[in-house]
Amino acid sequence: MKKIYLSILILILFTALADAQAHYSGGAGGGYASTAIGNSTSVFLGDSLTNKSFDVTIFPNPLTSADILKAKLTGINQTEKVSIVVTDMIGTRLLVEKVDVSDEIVINLPFERLSKGIYLITFQYNNHKITRRFNFSN
Repeated sequence: MKKIYLSILILILFTALADAQAHYSGGAGGGYASTAIGNSTSVFLGDSLTNKSFDVTIFPNPLTSADILKAKLTGINQTEKVSIVVTDMIGTRLLVEKVDVSDEIVINLPFERLSKGIYLITFQYNNHKITRRFNFSN
């Protein structure tokens, strides 16, 4: 009787594994995709975004209250505007602003609202969003 149950269990696990492999769409490095957020906005995960040439680098990271957070955007016209949203890890918005693109964007963080931890900064340009993580320590 135990052999029958064990055989059924192995068959179920094998079927689930085969089904998961059949629906996997990634290649080497795996399953990058574009996910629709609204009518015209997409978030690109993994390397898909770098193929579109819009990218963001933030520095310094980690950040202290003596530092000034800066961002360098590539693949975007200098005459455009980009939206910036800074949130904590539970989603509380700490900063929302729209800025003109330049070689280096200075982000005026509300240091009085920050405590030691990890924060997310999202840049939105047209229908693309990029989110970066930064650490804040006093």
